Amino acid sequence: SVGMWVWSQTAYSTREARQKLVRFCTEHRIDRLDVHVRFARHDGVPVVKNAGELADLISLAAQSNISTAAVRGSPRMFFTRNTDLTLAELGAIIDFNKALAGKSSFKGVMYDVEPYLATEWRVGVASRRTVMLEYLGALRKLRSLLHAQAPRLWLAVDMPFWWDKDELQIEYRGKDKRFSEHVQD
Repeated sequence: SVGMWVWSQTAYSTREARQKLVRFCTEHRIDRLDVHVRFARHDGVPVVKNAGELADLISLAAQSNISTAAVRGSPRMFFTRNTDLTLAELGAIIDFNKALAGKSSFKGVMYDVEPYLATEWRVGVASRRTVMLEYLGALRKLRSLLHAQAPRLWLAVDMPFWWDKDELQIEYRGKDKRFSEHVQD
């Protein structure tokens, strides 16, 4: 499987752009698109932005046997103070996906959360430990929401190779392991 990330909405904002993107994927044997999803607010509730264009991209991709996944990411989105918003945005992705027809829907949700870019990770061991625990707590809540509302969607996170270092060993829910091992659980 060969995948490609789509960060810019201009890559699928017009029918021509969507066709060009799918054609590029077909020519280069790319069979998965991970599409960064943005949100608008409707009465304070997140809704998928440019839903029509995104749905059409997903449909066009599926017609060419290209699967799609939603991508979200921000260094602080798994912090406790942001968990409610992160869960609400996942709920919007789930709602959007449920409205799509069968084969032409997201297959999963990927999080590219880079907490090590946040000052809170870098200021010291105690602060980094808090960030790690909050990250794991948010991930657990996201898994629970997907399991309850969209069990067919897979959940993935990008993590750097160095999260398996001994210095990132942490106790979480009664188990003492490297951070990378907790993330993979």
